[in-house]
Amino acid sequence: MNNLAKKLGWAAGLCLFLLLHCPRLAHSQIVYKKEEAARKPIFKKNIVKLNYLSLGIGSLSLFYERVINPNLSFQTGLLYTRRVSIFNNLTSGVAITPELRYYFSEKKSAPQGFFIGGFLRYTNYYFSSATSGYRIISIAGGILVGSQWILNRWLTIDVWGGPMYAFNQTMQDDTVRLLTPVLPERGPEFRIGSTLGIAF
Repeated sequence: MNNLAKKLGWAAGLCLFLLLHCPRLAHSQIVYKKEEAARKPIFKKNIVKLNYLSLGIGSLSLFYERVINPNLSFQTGLLYTRRVSIFNNLTSGVAITPELRYYFSEKKSAPQGFFIGGFLRYTNYYFSSATSGYRIISIAGGILVGSQWILNRWLTIDVWGGPMYAFNQTMQDDTVRLLTPVLPERGPEFRIGSTLGIAF
């Protein structure tokens, strides 16, 4: 009987403790979450973007960025080009660029503010003239730094640039590897760009 009374006493004491302190803990957690949300609001999680600089060289370059958490986002880029020079030389090809971005801003959430990113890039270009044709396949990886802004809650602009290291292979008529490559087989390169986009 005494043991049962002791157990009931402990249970009553625990219930009283929880009743007195749980509301405070819950209130503190709610306040913290509100402060965190106020500090890092995520207005938009998706952005579709156009690299307007690529239009000047006859290429269409589109990006889709998706926010993962207040500091991290994933982006995929797709480039397509097909142009004919005044000498009737044809250049065509595609490029795919997956990218991971980390945003450092403490007052704004991704996808806004200063960021550092890492990316991979696959390109496949074909060049032809009246006398010959060759294809360049490249796989590269690198880092970049930049910043992105959201204007009027939906219009975005970002600028970025950074080094990358590329491995290139040049082939003639898609089958024969050229003894004298058009580009170095490997080496450092630089990537730069700017986009306009719509956030939603």
